Amino acid sequence: MEDSKSPKGRQKLFSNEEKILLNKRVPDLETATSSKWLPLHTLAASGDLYLLNSLLKHNVDINALDKDGLPAIHKAILSKKAAIINYLLRNSANPFIQDKVSTNLF
Repeated sequence: MEDSKSPKGRQKLFSNEEKILLNKRVPDLETATSSKWLPLHTLAASGDLYLLNSLLKHNVDINALDKDGLPAIHKAILSKKAAIINYLLRNSANPFIQDKVSTNLF
């Protein structure tokens, strides 16, 4: 079995169980949320447009901050996911939200 964090394979951001919870007709977001990121942020960083679209249909706050103080659009920018960035902008993501890092710079 290949290690999910091995350099040969793509790192798995969600377990199979979390994917099942997110793919439900009404996703169980509370159960799928990890201790590090909100599902929206993980999907934005990974570039999974299908699941991202599914979450946004269930009134997920597109501008919510994760535990690092970053909105999903900043995760997409840091991960260089141009299609996700454009999609989030078209769905009212605010690119001007100051995260904890940029707030500390001023």
